[in-house]
Amino acid sequence: MRKHIGPTLLFLWSGIVVAVAVNILSEELKDVLLSHLPLVAVGLIVAAGTSTLIFREWRSRESLEDFEFLVPTAELTPAHVGFEVIKSGRRTDALRRPYFPLAYIHRSAVPYDERDLDPVATRYDEEALLQMLRRGESLLLIGGHTSGKTRTLYEVIKRLPDFHVVSLRRDAMPGERALQLLRDRNVLCLLDDLNHYADARIDIASVFKRMRQMAPRLVLAATCRDGPELSKVELEASTLQRVAESFQHRLILRRPDAQEKSRLRALLHQADDRDCATLGEICMSEAFDLMRRRFDGLDSPARDCFRSLQLLSAGGIEPLSHRRLETVLSGVFDRPIRGSALRDQLRALERLGLIVSRGDADPVRAEPAYLSGEEGAWYFGSDPHASLDKLSSCLLNSKDAAGLNALALTWASSGHEPSAIACWEQLIAQCSADDDPEEFARALNNRGISATRRADFQAAVQDFTAALNVAPSHGQQALRALAFRGLSKQRLGDHHGAIVDLQGVLDHPDPPAALLGDALRALGSLLSDSEPQRALGYLTKAIELPGAPAAVVHRARFDRAHFRSQQDD
Repeated sequence: MRKHIGPTLLFLWSGIVVAVAVNILSEELKDVLLSHLPLVAVGLIVAAGTSTLIFREWRSRESLEDFEFLVPTAELTPAHVGFEVIKSGRRTDALRRPYFPLAYIHRSAVPYDERDLDPVATRYDEEALLQMLRRGESLLLIGGHTSGKTRTLYEVIKRLPDFHVVSLRRDAMPGERALQLLRDRNVLCLLDDLNHYADARIDIASVFKRMRQMAPRLVLAATCRDGPELSKVELEASTLQRVAESFQHRLILRRPDAQEKSRLRALLHQADDRDCATLGEICMSEAFDLMRRRFDGLDSPARDCFRSLQLLSAGGIEPLSHRRLETVLSGVFDRPIRGSALRDQLRALERLGLIVSRGDADPVRAEPAYLSGEEGAWYFGSDPHASLDKLSSCLLNSKDAAGLNALALTWASSGHEPSAIACWEQLIAQCSADDDPEEFARALNNRGISATRRADFQAAVQDFTAALNVAPSHGQQALRALAFRGLSKQRLGDHHGAIVDLQGVLDHPDPPAALLGDALRALGSLLSDSEPQRALGYLTKAIELPGAPAAVVHRARFDRAHFRSQQDD
């Protein structure tokens, strides 16, 4: 109904104006208006004022639809982040992730780069996370499925005073009127599941830039799944990589110990009869049992439809489009389900809560809790990762270059380098650069990077050069090829060629911090003998570069210290 308020008011006032204009010549109407002129004037002013307020409220509410939501932190609810509140004594229906208000274990996080240290040098409790956000420091919280990322971030944000929380839609850029709603407000932009925005139809970096012009303080808080999903965000040249570089803190939730699990089970009145790796699995135990019974009641096509979603997800492939689903259903499960028949199966999954998007939505968004791990293996019938070879064949047959690149990156980040190389080589051999030059160049670049890990720098230079020949000249893949070719030439001893390529990275108007940091550090090393002051400046810039990876900064610090010690000698 909100959508019709503005047109209704416009029609109403147009009618009033027309009526007065038509009847103004009537002496009888004129006498009536003149005899009650003060009352008529007051009535018109009140009506006009009321209409103006209503119209402004309508415009404001219409602008709010450009966001997923925009609310003060005090009004943020579990529903905003995909939870359903489960009150004491009530059973969950498993359509959404359950939220138990009185059952919560406070969490702590550690720096992602220190996650494998024992003991961990630095640990942040929820109070420390809150203080980070209050200081305006952006935060990325990393963890696996059901590890508690969203719940922890929600509990922290709720305690953040004097802020509004905004969540971006992935299908449309917010309009100017919507962005004006952020003016003079402290804003926290929440991206729950950063991977969800991997193939969004919005330029997140541009939206952030415009939001910063409106809000006196803009803080970014996000969650991201660990593993191939995080690797894709960090390694791929995309707007998400730029977002990932902007986080001042990259933290991973500390794994719960046995005592914390027991405390949560006690709060939920659960028996200790199920082996759960995460606190989220404990909270969802009842939902898992119910969902399995519901899944058994589905017909075979609907079950295979969900398994197709699982297989694509295991391959790290986004978006989960209808076209890809049809390809996997036909090629892996021998079910040629298309069009309206596919939408019928997706609606069945929506009714159960296995997907969180609408049944006819394209792309599909599945509920992550049921996709992987032990729970996901139950639905698939085995570990879906064991079927990635079949998925590779399907993607190759459909010439899905973007899907093949994503799958290869998943293999590479999981330690299966030979499978990744084979996937890139098949893509390069059987797909056409003319159909998708950016993805074709991405495959060449990724194969070249793989060659550098094997110290085959000659092959790497060939791949990077080939990528430069096919990639759009101002695209991210051309920039990646230039940067990595320069680094490879440095390793081959071609210092002049390396300097030319790396200087080209510096000349780019907006290079990602990771590439720029590598280029600055490498130039500092290359010019240390011939132009020492310039070299020192490059190393200092690499160290001070916002968003530069910790490893780049560390190497630049070491190089600068070594360089200065040589100068002193």
